Amino acid sequence: MFVPKYFHIHPPAVYNIGMKQIRFSGIVRLADGLRHELVSPLIPARWDVLKKTARDAVAYIDKTLRDHQLPVDSLARPTHRAYEYLKTVETRQPGLTDTPPPQPPKTVHTILRFPGMKRFMEGILDTLSDATDPAKVDRAFQLIGQCSRNLEQSLVEQNLQAENLSPDTRTFRGWLAFFARRDRFDGYVQAVRTAKAIFEAALTRSGKGVPPVLLHFRPARHLYRIRRFRDGTQIHLPTPMVRFNAEQFQTLADLILGLHKDKRPILDALRGSPCLALQSEIEELSGTVEKPRGHVHDLGASFDRVNTAYFDGQLSRPRLAWSRKPTYRKFGHYDHPHDTVMVSRTLDRPDVPDFVVDYIMYHELLHKKFGLNYQNGRHEVHTPEFRQAMKRFHHYTEARQFINNLARCKD
Repeated sequence: MFVPKYFHIHPPAVYNIGMKQIRFSGIVRLADGLRHELVSPLIPARWDVLKKTARDAVAYIDKTLRDHQLPVDSLARPTHRAYEYLKTVETRQPGLTDTPPPQPPKTVHTILRFPGMKRFMEGILDTLSDATDPAKVDRAFQLIGQCSRNLEQSLVEQNLQAENLSPDTRTFRGWLAFFARRDRFDGYVQAVRTAKAIFEAALTRSGKGVPPVLLHFRPARHLYRIRRFRDGTQIHLPTPMVRFNAEQFQTLADLILGLHKDKRPILDALRGSPCLALQSEIEELSGTVEKPRGHVHDLGASFDRVNTAYFDGQLSRPRLAWSRKPTYRKFGHYDHPHDTVMVSRTLDRPDVPDFVVDYIMYHELLHKKFGLNYQNGRHEVHTPEFRQAMKRFHHYTEARQFINNLARCKD
């Protein structure tokens, strides 16, 4: 029924039948592919293929729902939006042409993977969490250095760059390279000893977990993660926290155990110079790839336009990135600790005007300018000052209307 060679997907598989929400894997990607293609002129034969593709997808979903006696409302929201869009494809009138569009040259993009990397990291972190045996600690240091050298040698031998590594492998690469230096490794071990003593004392005192603590400082986007077991407690913390002092670890322990709910001291510490410097160096060693240029829009150009028009060119450029997947509710995000603006890939389309991308860019850069604000212990994102600044955008009304329509899938 479908066109797997073009869309690079398999016929949609159904899962979660019998649950409240039904999903069809591949349907959302199919709808997104059609959206992108229908904004450009098509040859008649291609238009016929796309109409049949949409018809077959809708028929497949309808038959599955009938077979299981389920209403359309059983579809999960993303699947339902894609389904409704596919139903309208035949009513659309794309531009037709007798000249096939030029095809971009085919490129082969090699992704270098290291099977077992995650398991290796888990073993190293477990060993360092029990840093009581000097021989095991020294062996862990040697393994970190050896693994880091092997990874770098593989890149050189195969003439590959950071962009040829998967995101997870790039992250591990930076972590390994950073702690392959003895002074930094010793700092990690000391942080584990300091934090473990504080966490285990807090667990014993509060009764909200039991020692011993298995503690990892690792690549992570969460503030902390805790899992309680009958014979111990597992705590995962972001790598930059190795720069915390005893007082900051005590504040973190109280937060994790629910003795207070104010995250501000911890967030402030993560944005302090020691943690930011560590994070920046790890990211530099990892070879993090910035790809601001999309298929249609260039986030670098958008930043330059917005920075010149609204900030007098005074804002330093953050990292700029497109989201990995299209989104239809959140179109942008500013990551304060990593100084990164991410824009939804949904906007990287020919039918999205530049001013809409600039609107999202402006919104996120205002977050960078105003920073984080707290009122009564709570994080306030869109303050009155922020909302007033947003209205200064030149195409404010038109951009908001476009985004609202896109969120409702009124393409």
